[in-house]
Amino acid sequence: MSNHASGKHTHLTVRPITFDDWRAYRDFYKGLDDPHMFKGFLQGKNLDDEQTWKDLFQQTIGRQSPPFVMFGLWDGDKLVGQSSIDFTVDNDGRVTALLAGSEIAPQYRGHGLVDKFYQARMKYLEDFNGDIITTIKSDNHASIKAAERNGFVHTGEVDRHGYLVFSSGPVRPEAINKASVPEPRPGERGG
Repeated sequence: MSNHASGKHTHLTVRPITFDDWRAYRDFYKGLDDPHMFKGFLQGKNLDDEQTWKDLFQQTIGRQSPPFVMFGLWDGDKLVGQSSIDFTVDNDGRVTALLAGSEIAPQYRGHGLVDKFYQARMKYLEDFNGDIITTIKSDNHASIKAAERNGFVHTGEVDRHGYLVFSSGPVRPEAINKASVPEPRPGERGG
């Protein structure tokens, strides 16, 4: 794993986002120029309505099977980034961990902070025995470099949405087919 993140942001911490963090997530999300996570779920909804965010959190981080884990990048009490692991289960009961797209507040970008997310998610998955993959748009060169910097390699495969599939190790074809979150799900992820 890389230690690419600049010394300027060493005070930032990464931890799982809990249901109680919905307000911080709302404020973070509303501050993004072009958010991609949960775009489909939130489309047409009132982003000022507390229930919108509670419903979102109940359907994602409140989901038990398969689980969905969100991680936050925190500057003190302020959420400045998010990323997640979306677990999927194939027909044989095998579980795949999809490291879903990260979003970082504009003023924190360009310092390799996504490495902190890779490190936290891989630590979370230390004892996980399934496939670990991420999917990235082919034109998202920064995300491709970050994945490679953190030990992921392109499998040569593309998911059903046209995203490149990267893996932390050998991956079963069934995992690639499950990489794209089936509709309807409360999230859309980018690379």
